[in-house]
Amino acid sequence: MESAPRSIAFFDVDDTLLTVGSMLRFLAYHWEREGLDPDRFARARAELHRRREAGARRGELNRLYYRHFRGCDSVDLAEAGRDWYAAEVARGDFFHAPVVDALRSHRRAGRHIALVSGSFPPCLDPIAEELGADLVLCTTPRVDAGVLTGEIGVPVIGPEKAARARRAMTAYGVAAADCYAYGDHASDLELLLAVGHPVVVGDDPVLADRAAREGWLRLPAAAARSVSAAQPASAAQPASAARPVSLARPASAARPASVAQPSVARPTSAARPASAARPASVAQPSVARPTSAARPASAAQPASVAQPSVARPTSAPRPTSAAQPASAG
Repeated sequence: MESAPRSIAFFDVDDTLLTVGSMLRFLAYHWEREGLDPDRFARARAELHRRREAGARRGELNRLYYRHFRGCDSVDLAEAGRDWYAAEVARGDFFHAPVVDALRSHRRAGRHIALVSGSFPPCLDPIAEELGADLVLCTTPRVDAGVLTGEIGVPVIGPEKAARARRAMTAYGVAAADCYAYGDHASDLELLLAVGHPVVVGDDPVLADRAAREGWLRLPAAAARSVSAAQPASAAQPASAARPVSLARPASAARPASVAQPSVARPTSAARPASAARPASVAQPSVARPTSAARPASAAQPASVAQPSVARPTSAPRPTSAAQPASAG
């Protein structure tokens, strides 16, 4: 039986764990894979940008994004997500190394790892598996008979990130004062305030000001990708490209549990229907616990490792993804 975690480390994903915004990059990849007109993606991106400039809230933009997947088969999307992930990794500079190093430090110290994102399972499941995450707290598209309706539940943006984190901490019986959170954008502020050890990634003015006043730890912004890797991954690129050895998931790492919606557990396997209902016997209705697979042996590190050895101030400017406005998720 798996022992309870000593605490939880929560990680925003886009521009925090990753050097890019995943959502529009995946949409571009998916539509190219389906043979759709490239101009369709350009129009979709322009519409999101226009609405953002007009003052649309991030939650509204999140909902608009998922309407582009209306009618898509959930199993096909999961397969596309794995292929997209392999293509992105093959292009290089996909993961933000300082934040990944922090994640590994937390995992060695026996903490659970939770990804918190406005993105969705096709993008996040391969990343969670690669990094050995225990929980994925994300936006969940509504599915009817295995097909996405284009609608979602509550977007995991801003305050909802903090709400999901609090439910996870309650479910696992860990103290907020002992937990960590990493974020790069002002919309992550409430998530950072929900834990005892917030870490700011990059130079968002709101977060940088709060970090200076509160003495929070900081990590540098993700460096801009090389010119060859800046454009979205192409569906024509082989999906079988080898993953970098340095990010290989330990063989014993637990498959991440999904807790995106309080009452619906989403699948983590392409073979399982996305609308599968959670068993009635689940003890924690709001947070799905990870599988019973053994945690890596290194999780037994002494409890004295209280902080990851990753904090350092930064003045590097936060990059802007070439393909995705940050407002989508």
